[in-house]
Amino acid sequence: MIRILLTSFSIVCVAALQPRQLESQKPPWLGERYLRPAIYGKVYDSATQRAASKVALSVAGQIGIAFSDSAGWYLRFDVPVGQHKVQFRCSTERRWLGRTFATRTISISPQTDSVVNFYVPLSECAEPPVTTISGEWSGHYEYGFETSLFAPCVDLPDLPGTAYEGIEHWIWVETLPTDSHSIARKWPDTGDELYPNLFVRWRGQLTGPGSYGHLGLGVYQLDVREVLEVRRPTKSDCR
Repeated sequence: MIRILLTSFSIVCVAALQPRQLESQKPPWLGERYLRPAIYGKVYDSATQRAASKVALSVAGQIGIAFSDSAGWYLRFDVPVGQHKVQFRCSTERRWLGRTFATRTISISPQTDSVVNFYVPLSECAEPPVTTISGEWSGHYEYGFETSLFAPCVDLPDLPGTAYEGIEHWIWVETLPTDSHSIARKWPDTGDELYPNLFVRWRGQLTGPGSYGHLGLGVYQLDVREVLEVRRPTKSDCR
């Protein structure tokens, strides 16, 4: 068995284990048919030392994301040879993936097939409560096929120390007023543009954070109650 070398920021793996010891540290669902080099083991909360489920981990530069199962087990197979960063991303009840909150470094050889347990600070993946705010909002709105995204002029709170910290706050526009004639008088002619981008000013209710709209692109959702202004954007819109 080949030893995997980890940096000082990583958890040193168990190497040169006896067959029975190794078998006891493999995920119970792990069969013999998986591509090597591979690493497997458990993800733990560094604060409580308990196994952590639903933690997303990926190898930088490699396609695919693995999630720890209900008992904390994970498997990363067919890992490229060399030194790589393993990135951990928050997974929450309301969003598939949150921010990257931890990184560990591993060194992989051609025959690597070893246990690596990771300890990560899950306290940085807290999920803030959902709130709803009513008010007037202005900014730029892009819409079209499977797109209905609003970028407000005023930055929303960054939600530090949570799973949403640093994530771009796209707002999914879910509903517009049913008074179509009133909107039509205000809405500029966009011709054959597939994805028009307009400056808008409207009143509505903003709900979030969470996962809203197509593919969960929106961190927030806006239900528009009244359209106050719609026009082509200018450089001075949000000044």
